[in-house]
Amino acid sequence: ARGKLLVDNIGAMVQVAGNLDASLEGDGKAVFCIIPALAAIEQAGENIQVSFDAALSITGSLNTGG
Repeated sequence: ARGKLLVDNIGAMVQVAGNLDASLEGDGKAVFCIIPALAAIEQAGENIQVSFDAALSITGSLNTGG
């Protein structure tokens, strides 16, 4: 359940990033804000992926006893 939630969150963040980019085209000041926002969203996605991988690793270790 947690794994699916993490994957869904990554997808949602990518979608939000795309929507932000599309909605801010043409607004000169807003474009400067979108760059750090997209970087933060990308980093959050990477963090979620690392957490997901770690959770799978721990679960696998517990299931195999080692």
